[in-house]
Amino acid sequence: MLPFAMAICQSLAGPADAVAAAAPWRIDINIAQSELTEDLPAWRETLLAVGRGFNDGWAATARLEASERFDRNDLYGEVRVDRALGEASSAYLTLGLGPGAEFRPEAAFRFGGAAWVAGSHDARTTLQIDLDWARYSRAGEIQTLKVGVERWFADGRASLNGRWIGLLDDAREKRTGFSIGGSWRTHDRLDLRFIYADAPESDQGLTVDVRTLALGATLEVSDAFSLRAWVTSEERVAYDRSELSLGAAWRL
Repeated sequence: MLPFAMAICQSLAGPADAVAAAAPWRIDINIAQSELTEDLPAWRETLLAVGRGFNDGWAATARLEASERFDRNDLYGEVRVDRALGEASSAYLTLGLGPGAEFRPEAAFRFGGAAWVAGSHDARTTLQIDLDWARYSRAGEIQTLKVGVERWFADGRASLNGRWIGLLDDAREKRTGFSIGGSWRTHDRLDLRFIYADAPESDQGLTVDVRTLALGATLEVSDAFSLRAWVTSEERVAYDRSELSLGAAWRL
């Protein structure tokens, strides 16, 4: 699922980076506005995340998302725990709740990790796996498996990644898709990123295929403060969606 939620996941640094030892706390805020075709009401999203890193390789993040879609409002909260397993791998566990949610998950569980399998630090290849389970009030229980590979190059300043996505919906129907993405640190304080995906997504009471293109940039204004922006375009079965997302992060 790639619109607002995944764009944020991609734009935020990983927990080990986001809560460095010199500044263990990180606070993120994000707002997004989407316009839909077919004269449908706009979507709005607001996110607040607070993360804390620890010297022994553990990190924890709490997120709260308020969403408005088709004049309906959902509140969804999530807690994530990360563990660095040496320099070569890491794992995470996420639990989420959206009591009474209409389009966000009522409950969600995610587990995954990444392992450095080849190359040097600035030219490394990593494998990634994510297992997701979510229960929606209308779409039912959804299970998703994501398997990906990422390659860093250009002295660690650029990366490309690809991911296969398999989804099992509440009718036990199997759906598949993919995403590709990349990043490029053009300057010591500027990162450019892109994501393209053609994959199934579950919300609004059903599972549909969504084609997404997202472009983003993160500017580190200082060691303690950064700004980011994303532009996202989606093609869906019933309508198209365009989103502008703006955010900021503080390291304390």
